[in-house]
Amino acid sequence: MKKKVRVNEKSIIFQDSGAFSAMVFKEHIDLGEYMQYIIENEDKLKIYCNLDVIGDHEATWRNQAIMEKAGLHPLPVFHARTDPPELLERCLEYDYFALGGIAHAPSYKLRIQTLDRWWEQIVDEKGFPKSMVHGFGMADIRLMSRYPWASVDSSSWTAYGRFGIVIFPKTKNGKPQYDQPPIKLHMSKRSEKANDAKALHYERLTNVEQKVFLDYIGKRDVPLGRSKLRKVKAGYMLRKNEVFINEGKTRVEKRLEEGIINNNWYRDFINYCYYQEVCDSQKPYPWSWKRKRKTGMLF
Repeated sequence: MKKKVRVNEKSIIFQDSGAFSAMVFKEHIDLGEYMQYIIENEDKLKIYCNLDVIGDHEATWRNQAIMEKAGLHPLPVFHARTDPPELLERCLEYDYFALGGIAHAPSYKLRIQTLDRWWEQIVDEKGFPKSMVHGFGMADIRLMSRYPWASVDSSSWTAYGRFGIVIFPKTKNGKPQYDQPPIKLHMSKRSEKANDAKALHYERLTNVEQKVFLDYIGKRDVPLGRSKLRKVKAGYMLRKNEVFINEGKTRVEKRLEEGIINNNWYRDFINYCYYQEVCDSQKPYPWSWKRKRKTGMLF
């Protein structure tokens, strides 16, 4: 019988330990403090992960054991590019575990090779997952659609809005292609990409292309917005709905109408809509997976 990971169906919060961010920013997460946080908020958490130690699988499993001894039921974590194979077998003793270590692989080809290798062990003889699997840092639509994940997460999509970008599906014969990487469209008038001939910016779309995009956001009740940019003298005092857009405070954007081109909230919302539609387009879970093999090719 598989070990159970505690899932609170009354909540929607998936609690990551933050181990990857801590590694990137060279911060330390105290296991005791992390456990205390979980205990104090367990009724609000749908699920919570083990505090993994990236690059040290033994420490990762020590933390798993400590949390379980304290009466907690964390999601075990397997690092696809660094952990030994026997640890995947240990994860498969649980009904639900997380698979990470893929987000920053050097190439898409390497991600495919790595994930195919492990998924061949995760599925049974009929191709169905022997345990539910959560994919850490799984933003690539092709990888999301290729494997029968029970759940995935990614924080990278939240950066798009801050950089003035919205994402929406490519289409074929008028139908959205949710299994292909999305179109990334720069929207902000103040973006440097507005004057970059190589960048895809709304201002340089044809009238037909703009109409397609406007229809897309219109169906989701998201306004385009209107802004006016102008130069001002040093010492200028901002007026209503104005913001400085350069360090020297000599250029101003006046928001005539809030929308995608001038408000992060609207960009985040339309990007959220895209990913929700991606989720809705996936096969009903669980589904049978078989490795795709082509003669003379790796994948």
